[in-house]
Amino acid sequence: MTWLQHFRNASIGRSSTKCGIGRRERTLTFWMPFFDFQTIRAIVGSGVKLPWTLEQCDVEFARLQPLLAGLREVEKAKAIEAVSFENLQSKIDSLTGKLACIQALWDGDTNGWFVRMSAIVENSGEYSEHHLGTFTQGGDIRLFNGQVPPWPEAVAASEIGGRLAMHFNAMFHFPSPAEPNDSCAAWSP
Repeated sequence: MTWLQHFRNASIGRSSTKCGIGRRERTLTFWMPFFDFQTIRAIVGSGVKLPWTLEQCDVEFARLQPLLAGLREVEKAKAIEAVSFENLQSKIDSLTGKLACIQALWDGDTNGWFVRMSAIVENSGEYSEHHLGTFTQGGDIRLFNGQVPPWPEAVAASEIGGRLAMHFNAMFHFPSPAEPNDSCAAWSP
């Protein structure tokens, strides 16, 4: 049996769990970062001999697209929920010390820009930063197809960060809400 057949067999099961994600989805969620069908297709297309054909890659890639689209939507919904006002408020409530500032700063990687939100807490004259969550809404392709500006992750971070700062009577520091800039200075007391 080829590796691709093993992968297919592992991803066929549809047993459900309490959270509604079956074995197939869990398998794909685990393997997909390592198993890029587009990359495999390019490797096979360039003449490198692998244990599967270009046609098998195309069929598998097409077969998995609806499932992958669904998984992306689930992950997107989870990411949005993780940075909801209520969830971030709960994280801040669990911190010890006095909340001095809610900070939102841009960062980026090969997948695009995102906003990191953190709480800066003062405890006995010492300040510490605690990561609260990451706001992300898509990759850099948005620059080319005219979807940004405005940057939806910045809009959400501004709205939620401002609400949190008001709720906790703290400062809100977001030095570049209009555009990504990862060279902005962090908050300092």
